[in-house]
Amino acid sequence: MDITPIHKEIVLDLQYLPNITYFCYLLYYDTIHIDLYEYYQKQSYRNRCEILTTHGKMGLSIPVIKPQGKQTMKSIEIDHSQKWMRHHWRSICAAYGKAPFFEYYADYFKPFFEQPVTHLAQLNLNLLTLCLKLVGISKQINISDNYIEEPQRDSHLLDLRGKIHPKTTMKEKGLFGTLNYQQVFGKSFVADLSILDILFCEGPNTKHLLKESVIQNKHNLKVHLLGYNM
Repeated sequence: MDITPIHKEIVLDLQYLPNITYFCYLLYYDTIHIDLYEYYQKQSYRNRCEILTTHGKMGLSIPVIKPQGKQTMKSIEIDHSQKWMRHHWRSICAAYGKAPFFEYYADYFKPFFEQPVTHLAQLNLNLLTLCLKLVGISKQINISDNYIEEPQRDSHLLDLRGKIHPKTTMKEKGLFGTLNYQQVFGKSFVADLSILDILFCEGPNTKHLLKESVIQNKHNLKVHLLGYNM
């Protein structure tokens, strides 16, 4: 089935262990631009992700050194005075230790929570690169060396910076909500968690499920994207 995008290219913000919607867009487009020179936004997925625990959905947030005024994403530094790495890894282990593919993938992720890096963008980019490799998505991803100006309505470039956000409506966040797989906890499926959730639960089947979700939501996706051009 054809899943040809409306636009040819997409620009995204750089997020921490992004959710399934983010990866569906990565799969949907052949050319992706990551803007490191956009202004950092607090309370966004740039420094947080969501996993599923025995108590339900849980947010993991990376503490950052408080920006002095507006700062670019590239310049944001992680606050390592807070023991966030140990907390995040313990939470991930508790959430997914019994998942079918946790032992297979855990050693790939563990070093990121043991070896501190200075800047948030570098950590996010390293994790994104790893996740793309593990999922099996091979795409042209361009890292900006300056701010990407907002495209015109008729542009070939779709701007989704800040659109995949914790405060967006459930309709927007649940765009790929038909994606369904067996999760570790709960009787009701929780949609659009971090890529970790589906990767630890489904392993090599992750890419197939993401593609199926894009195909099933092709019509809604086109309507959704057209709305961003209005």
